[in-house]
Amino acid sequence: MKSQSSSLASNSTSDKASEGSLLWVANFGEIKVAFHEPTFLARAALLGLPVIICKPYISPIMLFTLDPTYQDSTPFIEQIEAIESFLASLTLIKAYGFVLAFASSYVELISENSMRTANTSLKHFLDAGVIPPSESIRYRFDSNIVGKKVANSQKTQFYAEIIQRLPVLQSLSCDLTNYNVRFMFISECLQMHGKKEKANVLPGTPHQQLGSVVLAVSTSKYLGSMMRYKLKTYQLPDRIFLGPTSMDHELAFIMCEVAGVKPGDIVCDPFAGTCSILISAASYGCITIGGDLNIRVLRGKNTGENFSRNFLQYGLPQPVISHHDVNRIAYQCLCIDAILCDPPYSVRAGSRKGKAADTIYLTESVSNINNLVTDTLVTHSWNYNKFSVASKHQDTADIFLSVLKFAAWTLKLGGHLVFWMPYLVNEFTEDDIPAHPDFLCLHHLPQQMTMLYGRRMCVLKRISTEGINYNPFYKRHPSHANFSEKIGFHKSVCKL
Repeated sequence: MKSQSSSLASNSTSDKASEGSLLWVANFGEIKVAFHEPTFLARAALLGLPVIICKPYISPIMLFTLDPTYQDSTPFIEQIEAIESFLASLTLIKAYGFVLAFASSYVELISENSMRTANTSLKHFLDAGVIPPSESIRYRFDSNIVGKKVANSQKTQFYAEIIQRLPVLQSLSCDLTNYNVRFMFISECLQMHGKKEKANVLPGTPHQQLGSVVLAVSTSKYLGSMMRYKLKTYQLPDRIFLGPTSMDHELAFIMCEVAGVKPGDIVCDPFAGTCSILISAASYGCITIGGDLNIRVLRGKNTGENFSRNFLQYGLPQPVISHHDVNRIAYQCLCIDAILCDPPYSVRAGSRKGKAADTIYLTESVSNINNLVTDTLVTHSWNYNKFSVASKHQDTADIFLSVLKFAAWTLKLGGHLVFWMPYLVNEFTEDDIPAHPDFLCLHHLPQQMTMLYGRRMCVLKRISTEGINYNPFYKRHPSHANFSEKIGFHKSVCKL
């Protein structure tokens, strides 16, 4: 497996905005910082939008532009529609718009030069035809301020000063309910960089921010992305059937974003459990399949509550779920577009595998898989007792090798494998991620849970099918081997 850090490719970043380029802003807020850029770029790549992030990006305000060639060849109105549709589909976006002005402080923002530029940009935005000629332009102001509470009276003062300095606005009407243009005052007022999750993700200091105060405009009826509103309907507490390891609904949608799933894709979760991840995939229009070794969680409660009720609750197509062991591959071809899973790693649930004893094996030749011909005999297990399967403990490190082997046998070329893996804060290196010659590691995004350990979302892409018969491996003895014993040891040491 070739290695690549979680930093962005050079063709998707820029040290500064190119002169004359049109800028856009996306405010992610101080949530799940490590996932901002990967989800942003993955979604843009899926939609074929050539975005260029202006560097340095320090959460939460991201300024970006489009490739100059795309800007020159595409009408401005089509650019607006494409970008607003793109930003509205992102899970973590809290506010977005076309940048009229940006600065490092409010005083600088409302300066004469800044407002002159903003007035010109606003006229260009409105002249593009974002509002039909038959409609009058009605606007409202909103603010999205991170890290500070601002009184409504002070916000009103901000708006009044901006309107006073923008001649274009003075001829338009303000309507707080029936509006078709929204102006946003976006500001970061964070005084500290380095608390909790951010301490491991955010480099540098606040003064490196390209623009911490932004005035933007959009035609969206929503302050944030439409996906933020959609997420509220998928909250875990509202679901009929839950388990102790059900994946957080927001993280499940993030997994779908980094995997680049689209309608019609076949998405598999080999550790389905309550099917929390598959619900998010199904909401994107994907065909969902999966399974689990634990028959009890698949059958649900005696009251009739099970994973199927959750899909009915949201009006989603039912998944194809089987009772299986990921160590014994039941699929016979490269048929899956994305594998999204959260394997058990002995924190909330222990990792287990089916025993090989008393098992009937089927041996057959595998050939003509994506033009790959091999005479290797492959052994698969088929005789699972659907009510009880004998199982035994499996080490945490081994289960991720099983996941990668499962992906090697089932994932299409260009498909993505996304899984969660535990890590020890002071011991993790990139060599702890399982490797395979057919897979490239795109990201390993941290989510720290305690001072001792956390978990990482590993995103791997299939770049070849030539090594389908190779076994996955670790480049060194993984630090998360015997994970439950290690975190127990560390906890006992901390108490001394």
